Amino acid sequence: MCLVEQEWSTAGETMMKKVKIPRMKGFKGSEILYNEALKVLPAGTGSNARLWREFCPVFAPCVIFVDKAKGSRLWDVDGNEYIDYRLGYGPVILGHAHKRVTRVVHRAHKEGSVYALGNELEIEAAKQLIRAVPAADMVRFANSGTEATMSAIRIARGFTKKEKIVKFEGHYHGTHDALLWSTSPPKDAPRGKPIPASEGIPKAVKKLIYIEPWNNFNAIEQRLRKSHDEIACIILEPVMGNAGVSPTPKG
Repeated sequence: MCLVEQEWSTAGETMMKKVKIPRMKGFKGSEILYNEALKVLPAGTGSNARLWREFCPVFAPCVIFVDKAKGSRLWDVDGNEYIDYRLGYGPVILGHAHKRVTRVVHRAHKEGSVYALGNELEIEAAKQLIRAVPAADMVRFANSGTEATMSAIRIARGFTKKEKIVKFEGHYHGTHDALLWSTSPPKDAPRGKPIPASEGIPKAVKKLIYIEPWNNFNAIEQRLRKSHDEIACIILEPVMGNAGVSPTPKG
């Protein structure tokens, strides 16, 4: 293990702490691939969430390239071993290369990949979800979380005939313009103000969203009392994941 000093802030006070970094085998392979990726991928990655901003470029390349994964572990191209807490941002809930999952996927793949038509497995998967989620009456599948949340707020607006949305600071719901606000607001930014997470989002969209602090029931109650006649829906992560685990309080 090696110790690295890292700066952090709390209650307006800047402090230093020592962070333990496991001794690795080096990152030469990832560094070569990262420099190659920079030529064809913006920032050398397909997603900014894969950038190791805390460590690069001093301790490691800004993107680590994976060679293989099994169960809860994955290995990069240099042979460094990691515990995979990301799990593909959620869907690898049973671990990598799970035998039953791999067997079924391979069997289905032999029959074809993408049909753009109905399929019997689609019905069975929907039934399983409805059994698992008592509040769900029907299911519509999406290719990504971005498409799912985009469709969800469209349905809410269509049903309520209202247009404004409430979301919480730090919560992430995909990359579409309607919800890519205040996902990681600066520390000195005024609370409750919608802050676009990217350039290119039309300023007009800002008029359709309310931003509230997470886990502040009084704030959201006041917002609803004041603006309920124009709010189509409230969207949230049941357990906030972008800042460690931050669940809702009981009740």
